[in-house]
Parts: sequence; structure tokens; C-alpha cells
Amino acid sequence: MPTSTKSVVMLKVDVTVSLRRVKERIHEMKGIQVSKLILCANGLELIDHYRLQDYGFSDNSKIDVSIRFGTIASPSTTTSSESSVNN
Repeated sequence: MPTSTKSVVMLKVDVTVSLRRVKERIHEMKGIQVSKLILCANGLELIDHYRLQDYGFSDNSKIDVSIRFGTIASPSTTTSSESSVNN
């Protein structure tokens, strides 16, 4: 099983910025592609075009950041109960 490493990134941003901008700031700091970043809070994935204030974030709020590894294959045109994942 793969092991995960945790790291803390502190950002100071206004609550009126979009989640997309938060991802861009992480990219600027860590060099991780924006498309690979997943932002979550309370078990829900946060949507890029929403602003922090739309989710009720305030000072010193925490957001979980994950990195998407690999890609999900396009849905097949056949009917099947299986899905495939490319690594």
C-alpha cells in the first residue's frame, strides 16, 4: 500500500478569493499542477469557482489538500459494471 506524507502549507488569503486561486497559490509555492490539486473540507470536495466565503471559511480555517495521482479512464461505450483506472 502506498504511504502518504502530510505537509502543512500556510496561506494568507482573503475569504473573497476563489478556490481556484487558492490552488494557484499552492502551485506557486509548491510547483504542483493546479489540475492535480483537490481541496476538501468536512469530507466534501470544494468546487473551484466558489469563493472561500461561500463555504463559510473565516480566519485560521483549515482546508485538506490532496494530490490526484494518475488519471481516470474515459467511460467505455460498452455496458459493464467495471471501471478502469490508469496509474
